[in-house]
Amino acid sequence: MRLLLVILTLLSLDFKGDAEDNKSSVSPFLYNGNYLCLGISDPNRDSEKAFDQAVKRALAFYAISQQVEISSLYELYYMNANAAYSVDNQKSHWMAELSSSISGYSYNVKAEYRTKYNETIVLLEIENDEEQNNAISVSSSFMYYFESINGKTEYGEKQVVNILSHDDINILEWVSVIDKTTTSKLSYNNKSKTKIKPYDYSYEDYGIVTDDMLFSDNKYGLWNSYIDTFFQAISVFESNNSLIKSTNRQVTNEINGNYEDKSQDMIRSVMKTQVSCVLVNISLKNNKFYASWNVKEK
Repeated sequence: MRLLLVILTLLSLDFKGDAEDNKSSVSPFLYNGNYLCLGISDPNRDSEKAFDQAVKRALAFYAISQQVEISSLYELYYMNANAAYSVDNQKSHWMAELSSSISGYSYNVKAEYRTKYNETIVLLEIENDEEQNNAISVSSSFMYYFESINGKTEYGEKQVVNILSHDDINILEWVSVIDKTTTSKLSYNNKSKTKIKPYDYSYEDYGIVTDDMLFSDNKYGLWNSYIDTFFQAISVFESNNSLIKSTNRQVTNEINGNYEDKSQDMIRSVMKTQVSCVLVNISLKNNKFYASWNVKEK
């Protein structure tokens, strides 16, 4: 079965409940008032471990869809007022920490598929079930930096997702690092580490790409792309609780042994808030994964 047909099966269920109340804004990942959450394993996993990994990742995103605590700091530095409107002579970095948890839930597997790259995709229907003594928590973080000084540009990022399943004391972690010319994708299962290598993955195109969709290259597999679009959605989210300050300070630069004082302007944004983050839609095109997310402040 082709991946295109599988995803069509996952998304073409008879959606009810919320759809009747608000047809224009309903996510296809809501079903009869319960959540449908996707989980995707790493490539080249044996079927049993891949299934367990995909299920726990789907449960983690169920927690994220309910409530996420976000603390973030964004800073932009530029050397003069005119540079604020230019890419050159700027430095910026953005750091954020996120956490979420759920307990008392039950789920059933609506669909499961194994790709030709030995990735397992599951679609879970999840509901609150206070009779269940289980819990799962997610902690994650991202850091982005950009620097363009005198025509020289550097960019880097780090993304971390840590999933703890309390009922069986199982820890899954995903770490993605891009620094200058180096890219590292690491997946941990308890103390076992797997390095995800780039590959020319070829997936069937699916769906329609719209302007609101974020995208990521599939060369590290579908899970990496899924995570990347999630962090993109969080990073472009603008909170009503953001505190933005503009300041000016004197900095000393050393150039060829000479020291020179310059005025440096800075914009700082601090945010601490709670949001829900729900996957709205996905598409695949030209081996890129597209997704739209609905991020709402509590």
